[in-house]
Amino acid sequence: MYQQLGEACLKTGETVEIGLIVPPDAENAERLRSLLGHKGWEWVWQVELSLTGKTDLLENRFYVARRGGEVVSNVCTFENAGVGILGHVWTPPTERRKGLCTAIFAEVMKDYRSRGGGLMLLGTGYDTPPYHIYRRFGFEGYCEGSGLMRYSTEADFEARYFAAGETKVVEATWAAWPKINALVAEPEEFVKSIAYARSYKDTVEDAYLWLKHLAAQNERVCVKLLESESTGAIVGYAWVVPDKRFPGVFVLDLYCHPNHASGYAKLLGAMTWPAAKVQTYVQTGLEDKTRAVASAGFELEATLARQLAKRDGFADLCVYSRRQAR
Repeated sequence: MYQQLGEACLKTGETVEIGLIVPPDAENAERLRSLLGHKGWEWVWQVELSLTGKTDLLENRFYVARRGGEVVSNVCTFENAGVGILGHVWTPPTERRKGLCTAIFAEVMKDYRSRGGGLMLLGTGYDTPPYHIYRRFGFEGYCEGSGLMRYSTEADFEARYFAAGETKVVEATWAAWPKINALVAEPEEFVKSIAYARSYKDTVEDAYLWLKHLAAQNERVCVKLLESESTGAIVGYAWVVPDKRFPGVFVLDLYCHPNHASGYAKLLGAMTWPAAKVQTYVQTGLEDKTRAVASAGFELEATLARQLAKRDGFADLCVYSRRQAR
């Protein structure tokens, strides 16, 4: 479905149409494939699934500038229940410096607010020209030196969204993609993912794509998420994937928001373990996580002293392992 949102006069004096494409839309799908085909394989895969309606309840929106029916610039949002990822901001080199991105962004943000959006995240290079464009439209950096940015229609959105309450274990759907990204973006200093090398200044925007693709190919991969029953937020996650560093070994990434620390036991109780050695890494001081890991059959294997650099010093990282017959 295509909807015209408005028109914009560019710096060159040209007029372009600003519109919204909501898949499925066979007429515009090939134009978008061509425009975004330069992306990495994981993004091309994700775009194709979005265009063909194979991303369950994920809301896919392609905001475009068109001239004579040709798509000359694009900005995407991928949302569920008011939480979203903004990405695929792309204008071909021959069309740049005309004001296309700014023209599209004005319509994106107006539309997002009109639909009652809550939180939108994006990643870009810190202190780059795009970074400052996004700031003009209300995006703020999460922390100094990081290109991770947020836009919220309510100042206390995250505090309410991740509030303590009842939870349940759910599967790793496409609709969960922006919501788990919002969880990982929280500024606490913790190991977000050993498997995908994510620290506290990162998100899993791309890593979740790799995880979804891997889970579809490898039956020994197990992914579970913890969902708040009151807000729908993803407040925890656990996944077991092959450790790329050590053949035959798997790694467990495990995290729960501090307001939902009791969820560690729920997540681990729902996991299916491969018949192989599984290792997980726990920052010292996380007592709920340590107890849950021990109750799930993991034993302390090593302590990596001062392994984690934090704003106020260093923390040890404990390596726990769980063995099953191969």
